[in-house]
Amino acid sequence: ERAERFERELASSGREVYIIAGGAGSQGGFKGIDIPESTWKVIVALERGKSFPEGQEKGQVFAVIMPNHDDLSDRWQEYQTSVSEIEKKTGYRFFKHSPIIESIAKKAGRL
Repeated sequence: ERAERFERELASSGREVYIIAGGAGSQGGFKGIDIPESTWKVIVALERGKSFPEGQEKGQVFAVIMPNHDDLSDRWQEYQTSVSEIEKKTGYRFFKHSPIIESIAKKAGRL
């Protein structure tokens, strides 16, 4: 919930925000539905007042992997990770067609 509040604050401050999210791993299933062992999110916030592609230069990238259980910390920052860690867990490749965003994530230690 607090991560979502952070995302809303970014958007409310005039930034264009892109969010990619999903589940990873498996805790087993329930009635034929797989239960992920964690959920992940990649958040890209472009420069205030600018859209894609112009707003990439001063954009920010955030990545989190949160375990799928009830006793999570209220501080979403404790679950911050790198985009490359999410890529390893999921097999996805983010920012393949956006080298500027990829570079920003690397510089921030988030790729």
